[in-house]
Amino acid sequence: MKFIYIALLLTVMIAYSSAAGKCSGPNERFYECQPCAAINCGDTAPGACIAVCRNPGCYCNTGFLRKKGRCVRKNQC
Repeated sequence: MKFIYIALLLTVMIAYSSAAGKCSGPNERFYECQPCAAINCGDTAPGACIAVCRNPGCYCNTGFLRKKGRCVRKNQC
C-alpha cells in the first residue's frame, strides 16, 4: 500500500514539473500559485490576498496582462 502512495506522489510531481515547460507565449511563465495581482485586461488587483497556494498555471510576467489569450503590456489594454 505504501508503494501505491509513493507512486501516486511521484506521478503528480512529474505532471507538475512537465506542465512548467508548457508556457509557450512570450512574456508569460509558469507559477505554482496564482499571482496576487490583476491577471486580465480590465481586472482590478485584489484588495487583499489569501495566503493559500492555488491555481497553478501560466500567467503573464510582471507588467503584463492577458488580452485575447496573449500577454500584453498594461498600456496596450
